[in-house]
Amino acid sequence: MALHAKMSSLTGLFQKFCEEMMKRLKTELGRFYTGGYMSKYLPQTWVFKTENEVFTIVMDNEGDVVLSGTESRTPDVRIHTTEITLSNALQSSAKPKWQWHVAFNTKKGEAAYTYMRGKFGLWA
Repeated sequence: MALHAKMSSLTGLFQKFCEEMMKRLKTELGRFYTGGYMSKYLPQTWVFKTENEVFTIVMDNEGDVVLSGTESRTPDVRIHTTEITLSNALQSSAKPKWQWHVAFNTKKGEAAYTYMRGKFGLWA
């Protein structure tokens, strides 16, 4: 996992999140049933935007996850929230309903977000 562009207060939290996501994705992609199902929805590009920062996460067909401190122009999913909410979400394993706006730019983005939210314990 690599980080490109600027560093920030959320960078370390995102790096840890991406490392965990990559482990989970690679494990799931190696399974017969879920691997076949999940591979249809990869690659994925998600943008997380706060009042001060922006991050892009790209999940590829192999399960690799790349973090960037720049904004993708063509994400599958856009998540807008406050820095404090995002920081709390990245540090929590709980599934509270976080205060953020999710916009789906693609059907595969919506399907992947819904699946990953439940399967990987991502946020509601």
